[in-house]
Amino acid sequence: MEALGLTYADLFAGLLVFVRVMAFVAVAPLFSNEAINARVQILLGLALAFALYPLVREHVPDFTVTSNLAMAVLMTQEVLLGAIMGFAFTLLLGAVQLAGQAMGFTMGMALANVFDPATNSQINVLAQFYTFFAIVLFVAVDGHYLFLRLLVESFQQVAPGQMALGDAGARAVMESGGHMFALGVRLALPVLLTLMTVYAAAGVMSRAAPQIQVFFVLHPLNIALGLFMFSAMLGVSAGVLQEEFRSFVERSLGLLRVLGG
Repeated sequence: MEALGLTYADLFAGLLVFVRVMAFVAVAPLFSNEAINARVQILLGLALAFALYPLVREHVPDFTVTSNLAMAVLMTQEVLLGAIMGFAFTLLLGAVQLAGQAMGFTMGMALANVFDPATNSQINVLAQFYTFFAIVLFVAVDGHYLFLRLLVESFQQVAPGQMALGDAGARAVMESGGHMFALGVRLALPVLLTLMTVYAAAGVMSRAAPQIQVFFVLHPLNIALGLFMFSAMLGVSAGVLQEEFRSFVERSLGLLRVLGG
């Protein structure tokens, strides 16, 4: 190895980089899709680690591991950090899926469920379309470069062996979850308000004229109005999601600063 200019410290540092990157690839929605073969995911993680290694090597300390327990602790920390970064993006797409689920359920599309391979769950067709829309938008705004930036700067914020998961870290993770829940409500609010107004008007009409079968025509009306509002706000939703994608890295790095003590 020394003939190639590599020491055992360099090899161990490369292993730590690979473990963190591989944990991120295994959890992040774009890469953890079941449609992607496990071997392809491993090769992708290896290629990313190989490409990022020269950029992050100076931030990886030279460890002298004297026991299997110390190595297990280091590996576990790297797996947790990579998984937390991937889970942060999972929460972002989860907010989009939450908004789509809420809108579709309120429209009356609860029976039109399909299997989502990205989350291994049953969701309605509107939620799946909204999720695909967010993924395509993420790639269109060069979100994959944001992933690379996040991985590189994660080693600057939290070097291997420096993770400190305490009360502040747990609080930061919960705040990230709360932000994503609020984002889902913001995305779905226009459609939900429109449909709630329709339900309120239908209730008043049914009380004023019981002989009119109001709820017989309410279902197609809900779908028509819901889809109209959804399509009308799609451009605004794209702007909101682009802003969220840009601030995703900053929020994730803020979380890593907390975890780095």
